[in-house]
Amino acid sequence: MTQATLQPPADTAKNQEDQETPVLPYNESLYEKLRSLRRSLAVRESVASYMIFKNRSLKEMATYFPQSPASFENMFGVSTRKLRKYGEQFLAAIREFTATHQLEEIPVQRTKKPRRERREKSSISTYEQTRVLLEQKLPLKTIARRRKLKEGTIIQHIEELLESGAVLDIEYLRPPSPHFEEIAAAFRIHGTETLHPLFREFHGKFSYDILRLVRVFTPKSTSKPFDYPERLEEELQLELAQREAEKRDSERRLWEELQNG
Repeated sequence: MTQATLQPPADTAKNQEDQETPVLPYNESLYEKLRSLRRSLAVRESVASYMIFKNRSLKEMATYFPQSPASFENMFGVSTRKLRKYGEQFLAAIREFTATHQLEEIPVQRTKKPRRERREKSSISTYEQTRVLLEQKLPLKTIARRRKLKEGTIIQHIEELLESGAVLDIEYLRPPSPHFEEIAAAFRIHGTETLHPLFREFHGKFSYDILRLVRVFTPKSTSKPFDYPERLEEELQLELAQREAEKRDSERRLWEELQNG
């Protein structure tokens, strides 16, 4: 098999969520496979798909077929954190596909700015627009209306901005007590990785948007990761202990009645 070296073409304008996406000769079958994997991860983590990887990232993966962590990290939008968190899953999917179809990795040759500068440029069309409106202390509803996006999407922008190291003065968006304390306490039990356990525990009392907004103000370092099987085991043990106590109490009352009779 022979290798061909592709030079990424010049960027062309795209939609706001995809930002400046170049036209790539990507493999559509692999692209759809990666989209499916991204969607399953997004559902599991209760986040938007682009929070995992943007479409441009998947298209580069489906163009250059990275086979190693080093080459995978060279794809657009793959930070060191995302490499650690998602790298093996996406690399496994790519390796399986390329082995089946006898494809080889295509080296990427491009002159590019350092990753930090490139990321800031790629974010200007969406996250930075949200950031500018946040600096004006506008309500979420107003920001969403101006951006023509959902409030949940704006909250996801805030999470992404904070995670990237941006300093935001958003205290004015903090939900009021006592709801905030009630949700924050649940985060300390279940952890901040996913929202579904909290939504289930509150039986829909709070929307995903409210949960996500409280999560913005909840320190991740104080959270305990949610372990659903372990939690079920704890609940089962408590229920069994309660039943055993009730049984002993019932036997005691019966014995007392027999003694008095």
